[in-house]
Amino acid sequence: MLDLTGKTVAVLGAGRSGKAAAVLAAHCGAAVTIYDSRESEGAVLATPESGKDINVDLVIVSPGIETLGEFVQSFAKGSGALWGEVELAWRCFSGHTIGITGTNGKTTTTELVRDLVEANGRSCVACGNYGVPLSEVVLYNEVPEVISLELSSFQLETIVDFKPDAVIWLNFSPDHMDRYTSVEEYREAKLRILENISADTPVVVRAGEGLPEKGRVITFSS
Repeated sequence: MLDLTGKTVAVLGAGRSGKAAAVLAAHCGAAVTIYDSRESEGAVLATPESGKDINVDLVIVSPGIETLGEFVQSFAKGSGALWGEVELAWRCFSGHTIGITGTNGKTTTTELVRDLVEANGRSCVACGNYGVPLSEVVLYNEVPEVISLELSSFQLETIVDFKPDAVIWLNFSPDHMDRYTSVEEYREAKLRILENISADTPVVVRAGEGLPEKGRVITFSS
């Protein structure tokens, strides 16, 4: 388990992922405060202006909050590291991670991967952008051997050292253009799933996707 003893942590966002991240960070020994731009139970109401006055060792961002937006950046400016909830939780998980992303079909694939792993006699939980936050899973009484982890572009924006043991890239098409300035920016966020993988990491990808040559690529098609 990650040791955050003596560290101060600001969790941005009081939704399920944010609250789960706060519980996990506190479990790791940190002094934690949740901040939200709206009035929420258990959270301190904050604005970009008040965020500038808050200096902590670690800022944890919920995936629904725009990473490069004024709110997040006001907290990040005078603080230490900036992580997403997935980065925090993954650093507390010692099992195997299968990371799944794509514009369409992520949830169905995440469920299928869980079922396949369990059919082979290993415990697995489907989590992340689908199901329960990973921060909840790593605090289960019986932590699974494997996680089938659905990853949105929002979650991938805030990874640092996250390194899945296998990657599934399903497809890509324009989406979330209310958050990204271009299709290329959205694709770059998705591609971060490959950022830290090893040369022998299996990467299952739809043929013709044109991904960078990283990992041990296995293609599929109809």
